[in-house]
Amino acid sequence: MNYSVWLLGVCTLGLVACGGSGGGSDPVAGCPNIENPDPTNTDGDLLFDVCDPDDDGDGFNDENDPAPLDPAIPGDFSTPEAILSNDAMALALQEAEAAGYPVVTELGVNPPDLSGYYIREDAAGSFPVNSSSFDQGRGWVGAESRVEQTSNNFIKGAAVSFTSFEPISFSISEGTIVRGDGNSYTTYSRTKGTCTEENSDYEIFSVSITSATVNETTGDIESLRGVSTTVDVAGELTTACADRTTGLRELVGNWSVSEVSVVRKVIPTALSYMCVSDDDAYVPTETWINNDGLSCSCTLEYQLVCE
Repeated sequence: MNYSVWLLGVCTLGLVACGGSGGGSDPVAGCPNIENPDPTNTDGDLLFDVCDPDDDGDGFNDENDPAPLDPAIPGDFSTPEAILSNDAMALALQEAEAAGYPVVTELGVNPPDLSGYYIREDAAGSFPVNSSSFDQGRGWVGAESRVEQTSNNFIKGAAVSFTSFEPISFSISEGTIVRGDGNSYTTYSRTKGTCTEENSDYEIFSVSITSATVNETTGDIESLRGVSTTVDVAGELTTACADRTTGLRELVGNWSVSEVSVVRKVIPTALSYMCVSDDDAYVPTETWINNDGLSCSCTLEYQLVCE
């Protein structure tokens, strides 16, 4: 099972400053470091498709988009406003509120800085309500997360999920958008999760809105609540994959609410499942150079190796 889900929401959009404007063969205009690039520009932005991570500009990067040249599939989720105006998300927000679980949708441009390391304890949160009224109350597994917030309020990060004192999956993400003011914030995310159980290749494309507040004294994230809705699917669905989701989230148009009271902010040495090196922590497949100049990696067995 490899559903990419973490405490703040995951986005699969890779945003890169690919520079320039205009067209022609100028390697600075539309595509840096490529001489005579193909000038095709599907979404009409400043980037030619050959160096644009999101050719159709819908918020899902090409490698995680079911139709990378069609902005109608799975839909436009490129900004918080686009996510909020999507019919499926608007309905999910409306029905979640009617069920007694409203999700705040901050749009301010001065959110708190969420950078740091966090632990969500195993079984600390739950999925209290969903669109199908089935399987409600399922608990969350635990998670250890690294969050890096950029100056223009995008979030990238990594996380290890765990349960019963064992790591069970990891995720790497970037491009989640954060909005808010003061200590309150909302994240807007796009996700592709792939289930591999029972030889499945089932992919769920979803969008999520998650809100919370930051404790000024501890840095803990408090009163976190989010709604996630499925906007597209692909591949073969197995019974095991369907059972992994809350309610009928494996099907297009279905949604679920998740919430947890506290996600603790910690120092890296408090982490048990991420690979801790010097003053940072990593997840499998990540590599880096440590303070001693050694080349290090976090293995698929969640072990730190430096040489």
